[in-house]
Amino acid sequence: LGLPRAPLERAFAKFRPSSKNAAEEMPAGILREIQDLERSRGGRWFPVAYPANCLFDPSRSVAAEALSEPSASPAPVDDATRDAFAKFAGELTEDQRRAWIDLQGSGSISEEERSAKVKLLQAMLSEDQNFLLRKALLVQQSAQAASGADVDPTAYTCVHMWLGGCGFGSEVNNLLSAMVFCAQSGLDCVVEDDAWNAGRLHSYLEAEPLLLQRCPHAGRCRMLQVKRDKRTATVGWFAICRHAKTVRFEAKAALSRKAWRYTEETQRAIRQLNSELRLPPGEFVAVQIRRGDKVAGLRRETLRVTVADYADAVLAQCEALPGRPASAVVAVCTDDLGAAEEIAAEIRRRRPRISVRFRTRRDCPQQLRAGHWQAEWNALPEAQRRQLTHEFLADLEVMKEARVLVCTHSSNVGRLA
Repeated sequence: LGLPRAPLERAFAKFRPSSKNAAEEMPAGILREIQDLERSRGGRWFPVAYPANCLFDPSRSVAAEALSEPSASPAPVDDATRDAFAKFAGELTEDQRRAWIDLQGSGSISEEERSAKVKLLQAMLSEDQNFLLRKALLVQQSAQAASGADVDPTAYTCVHMWLGGCGFGSEVNNLLSAMVFCAQSGLDCVVEDDAWNAGRLHSYLEAEPLLLQRCPHAGRCRMLQVKRDKRTATVGWFAICRHAKTVRFEAKAALSRKAWRYTEETQRAIRQLNSELRLPPGEFVAVQIRRGDKVAGLRRETLRVTVADYADAVLAQCEALPGRPASAVVAVCTDDLGAAEEIAAEIRRRRPRISVRFRTRRDCPQQLRAGHWQAEWNALPEAQRRQLTHEFLADLEVMKEARVLVCTHSSNVGRLA
């Protein structure tokens, strides 16, 4: 812009990016009004008027590779990004695909024409398709941030991992990735759980020495901070994400089992909760159905899988195979009592002799019986959050002990099991 450097440095010395995600926190009605305004007037706004100044243009992303013919020498793309855009591309009709490819080749046209093409494509996409595109772009941005997070482990004595306000599965899966990073780098892994919505990690797991409650390097600590807050994160966070992509699942699982030792209190709670289901050890099929903010609302993470599809997969696993008798019991692990009742009715209709068992969730607050909603969960009293965490861990043990587990790959819970 031709501005002098020194005043700019002074102006931005105290600047910190906002961690607030307005789209998630504002009322839905106001968000719709803003989106309508953007669609009607956005063609004259800065990103469209000055496209050369945009650091990230979603319409010129790696999505083009997923929707067009493969080039002779494609640019290297992160596997997760490629998969996300391939999933988006797979949901498009031929007309939508042509509209997208037309947009990709519109670099030489006027901004008014380009804006019209963008609006045409937006109008053609369904809500689920728009979600898949937004998710793919987010995966791409995260992958780009992780690829640039190259840290030298020898510069640190330990990793400090902050647990916060996300779901148990997400928080702990990321913690286990940090633990593997530390084990392979010769560093101590310290858990910072003062503000964790589930309480204290070591009240559930006897995880030391792999996961420490306190830093052993007091006074001489050179920590790598691993912390996220909504849509912002430290370099350490992205460094752990980058390293996790190089770790085989079996290696992570083997080390995780060493840290996954329940405290006596947690073991008692799990035994009590699971005794009520009366499951035959190792002879049942388990299914995990995630509802709530996993598949709905502004925080949704994936598309909804129908109960009929879950039932198809479960019944296929109940069939007898050579050397494997048929299963007569199905355990449903879910955050949505209605989904449990629905799949139970579907299975009983198609296979009346199969017994379907699930928790009645009678001690769960009414607002959380129809799916896990993180904001409502976080607002509960601490004692109630601990009780629900014990129920979650009990479900996890049911899934681990099943002969077969039916779940979605997008579920952190499925990976933990």
